[in-house]
Amino acid sequence: MSGIRLSEKHGLNPSLQKCFYCGNHKGILIPGRIKGDQKMPMEVITDLEPCEKCPDQIQHPEKYNAVILIEADKKEGPTGRFVVLRDSIVSKEEIEEKGRTLFIEEIPSDLIEMMKKEKEKDIEKEF
Repeated sequence: MSGIRLSEKHGLNPSLQKCFYCGNHKGILIPGRIKGDQKMPMEVITDLEPCEKCPDQIQHPEKYNAVILIEADKKEGPTGRFVVLRDSIVSKEEIEEKGRTLFIEEIPSDLIEMMKKEKEKDIEKEF
């Protein structure tokens, strides 16, 4: 019979599973004893699957002809920065081969500045 091995120091050793995209909690992890009997962090990102609370563009980018670019360091993995863009910036072959969630080393700063300006224009239109 398989089960959770309790940590001598931390018992069930629970941690809240956090969504990479929106930061909402999407579950509870109960690993019990882990290597070195370490304490789990209060919150942890375990995967790149969007949660139920994420906007539809992140859950289903194909419906919006979009791709998700995730900034990722080669050693550390995802940095936490991502953008959702029209899929016309990527070749159809690349989408077919790699899917709609793509990793890049760095999101270009000029792209970020352009997105900030577009957001400011949208906010001005609301008022």
